[in-house]
Amino acid sequence: KGMETEFVLTGATNPTAKKNVNYYPFTLKLNSKTPGSSQVIWVAETSNPLQNTYRNVILKMEMPISYSIGKLVYTLTEATFA
Repeated sequence: KGMETEFVLTGATNPTAKKNVNYYPFTLKLNSKTPGSSQVIWVAETSNPLQNTYRNVILKMEMPISYSIGKLVYTLTEATFA
């Protein structure tokens, strides 16, 4: 799966270009004994272990807000890899 995303990648040739990044979606529950709302996290895929361009960075994360009001969505806007 691929997600078109735009974030500043410091040190890249074209640091602000839109990128199509392959990802793995994960669903997390904080407590398996009393399951409630879950979080969804999209993590960049490693396509080549010798050249892991996006370093398995979290691209997006959704967290539910209490009382089913909605959800918070965090999206990667800038990354610096050393």
